[in-house]
This record gives sequence, structure tokens and C-alpha cells, in this order.
Amino acid sequence: MPTETLIPWPAATLTAQFIGRRQRFFADVRLPDGTAAVAHCANTGSMAGLLMPGCAALLGDHGADSSRKLRYTLLALQVPGGAWCGVLPILANRIGAAAVRALAV
Repeated sequence: MPTETLIPWPAATLTAQFIGRRQRFFADVRLPDGTAAVAHCANTGSMAGLLMPGCAALLGDHGADSSRKLRYTLLALQVPGGAWCGVLPILANRIGAAAVRALAV
């Protein structure tokens, strides 16, 4: 199984537990140390099949010193069976282009 990623994530990452989504842009998560946090959710779609409380969530950590209002961004959610589903819409075209490049080798 390859360990390299197709494209680099836009920030350092950490895995948290997804609690729920409120409004369109906010996802409530529980960090590895047990504290609750709010992550920015750039995907305004319904994501009906993905938003399962208790599932693993991959977060981009922009750091405490960032000028952003929210330190974390929701990048992906883990679905039953263990697969990860990306939820950051801006990465879709980048992932597709990287997959085509990888297949062309």
C-alpha cells in the first residue's frame, strides 16, 4: 500500500472526532486531547451521507498564530468501511489533475 499522498494538504493535519454541523460553514469537532473546537466547513452542500456524528474527521490546522477566525478547516470525513471522503471543494480539480498525471507515468 503506497504511503505517499496524491497531493499535499493545504495545511498541517490532525484527526479529530466529528460531532455535528451547525449552519453551513461550521463543523463541531472533538480534538485528540478531548477539547471541543469549531472547524470551518467550506463545503456548503448537504453532505447528507457523510455527516455521521462520531466519525473521524481530518482537519487542517492553520496554527494559533493565524489571522483566520477559525484555526481548523474540515478537509475529509471517514465513512463506514474506513475510506476517507474529501469535503474541501477547492481540492477536487487538483486531485483529478494529480490522478491523471499519476496514471500517465
